Amino acid sequence: MEFFTDNVSFNHDEITIEDRRRRRAVASRRALEEANAIFDETDSIIEEIDSVYEITADIQFKPKPASKVEVESLSRKVYKKTSSSDMCTICLDEFKTGERVVTLPCGHEFDDRCILEWFATNHVCPLCRFQLPREDQVKRALEFGLGI
Repeated sequence: MEFFTDNVSFNHDEITIEDRRRRRAVASRRALEEANAIFDETDSIIEEIDSVYEITADIQFKPKPASKVEVESLSRKVYKKTSSSDMCTICLDEFKTGERVVTLPCGHEFDDRCILEWFATNHVCPLCRFQLPREDQVKRALEFGLGI
């Protein structure tokens, strides 16, 4: 059986075993290169999915504690009763003279004990949703040498 390629004829029966091996090797290399390209593309797609997941994980509602450093640095005072009856809106108890009261940056005040418990699982003011830095944000910032 004769074939014609680029005006050159050759007999199929004359293809040596070595030629067949070379052709298989070339075909195998091409297949391997294509597979590697597919794997590389798959890796980049997986990386994109991971980054999208990280972004959306922050959006999803999951309790995230406030930074311990931030909570410890909140303004505290010893309560003195005035004419009005102030109360902690977490436990709904009136503040008592001599108790420690925490004032958040948004201006809301709470019993020291109540707000510490609150910020162990939340990072927002229970009244106005003012956000304190989260523990995971502070850890990530420290890992990368960034400030908050």
